[in-house]
Amino acid sequence: MRANRGQSVIEVTLLVPVILLLFAAVVDVGFYTYAAICTENAARVAAMHASTDRDLAASATLGQVVRADVCAELKALPNVGSTCSNSVVTVSAVSQPFTGADGQPATQVSVTYTTVPLFPLPGLMGRYTLTRVVQIRI
Repeated sequence: MRANRGQSVIEVTLLVPVILLLFAAVVDVGFYTYAAICTENAARVAAMHASTDRDLAASATLGQVVRADVCAELKALPNVGSTCSNSVVTVSAVSQPFTGADGQPATQVSVTYTTVPLFPLPGLMGRYTLTRVVQIRI
């Protein structure tokens, strides 16, 4: 029994780095998933706003109008905040005449979000760029 004393301490010492890396990977994947969901919601909200009014959908300032909606949806993300700079969030909106997949007039909004670099894990390194495109009939 004395020969086995301290064996569990050595095992835990050897496994702690692996456990910490797995924990960091779970946190990173959770953040990237949350960012993808927020980007999708922002594109959907902006497209819904653009599709409510034919005059708005045909206006040249459509991109600026829906950008405010996108920034409001993405404000909880860490590098967006109140500034919502063009280097982090890019919004493009296609105004009329645009025909959707069903042949009816539609509006299309594309939102691109660049994430912050998190814990550098193999396979999950660097910044990711998430792009979501939504089309809604007018």
